[in-house]
Amino acid sequence: MADVEIIFPGNKKAKAASGSLLKDAAKKARYSPNYGCEEGKCGSCELKVNGKTKIRPCIGKVPNGAGPIKLTE
Repeated sequence: MADVEIIFPGNKKAKAASGSLLKDAAKKARYSPNYGCEEGKCGSCELKVNGKTKIRPCIGKVPNGAGPIKLTE
């Protein structure tokens, strides 16, 4: 799978393969999501993907796309 650039809040960036774990990309970018349950149930870490769809970094995977993918709170 191709590497995608991900821009986390605070302009923290990382490259990761589509389909890989988003929490690993966040760690690589030195971004700390607001984890609550870390099971995808509480929604405290939820971010918007390019201002639209929501994703939960605790359980989500890096979306497919040409990138860059911007995640916002």
